[in-house]
Amino acid sequence: MKYFTVVVFLVAAAAAQAQQLAVESAKLDVVDAPVLGSGEMEVEFGYQFFYGEVDDHPLASVHSHSAGTAHLGITRGISDALDICLSVCWCEMQEHGAESHAGAGLGDAGIGVKWQFAEGTQHALALSAMLQSPLGLTYGGGGLVPGAEAWSVTPALIAGVSAGRLSTAVNFALVLPLDAPALPPMQMTSVAMGWQLTAALQPVVEAALAGGVWEKGTTTSISAGALLSLASGLRITAGLRHVLAGHGVAEQGGFFRMTSGI
Repeated sequence: MKYFTVVVFLVAAAAAQAQQLAVESAKLDVVDAPVLGSGEMEVEFGYQFFYGEVDDHPLASVHSHSAGTAHLGITRGISDALDICLSVCWCEMQEHGAESHAGAGLGDAGIGVKWQFAEGTQHALALSAMLQSPLGLTYGGGGLVPGAEAWSVTPALIAGVSAGRLSTAVNFALVLPLDAPALPPMQMTSVAMGWQLTAALQPVVEAALAGGVWEKGTTTSISAGALLSLASGLRITAGLRHVLAGHGVAEQGGFFRMTSGI
């Protein structure tokens, strides 16, 4: 009986501490559901780098590739339930085999909105839509184009749920080409789970599925990293990703993101 009482006390103490702790929305690559609020503004800078090899490429028996993308985004709270954001990126791409190709240049730009239509003490739901412009420029002897082939719109449903120190975020998005009927629509589904270890540190694990809506081929990846919340609204996320299946490529890489309020 004494040990049972001690266990109950420890569980109650942990639950009380979790209630006092501010739990961040779990996120590495996903978009979280809460909005900034009226008049608030955030600036985000990020960089991601991925590489991989495939043994059935026509250029060589073993073909390797790498890609790095830096992006800058600005988000503004229009009202207590609506955010608007602008983003642009810079891309570098390389392919190595019997021949080598490289390209670098301005990537895609986008403008989007996020509307949080439901909020509770432990949950939030939002809808978003992003209009993406194919600003990619052709550089390098290989003629690689870092960017999308067409204008597209990306509607998404975003959900966030927390329970104690546990935070979960779910994204489901469609990428719909607007001016290229030959390009198929794509879907992107991702789930992130984080545990608020301390007030400043949240380890996060994230799984993602991406591929054609009506096609069997999908890419499955898993990421592991952490969200670091610092003073003055500064947040840093960093992680490593590995592609488990899809594209015929063993692909891995990492990413870093820094967000700060203004």
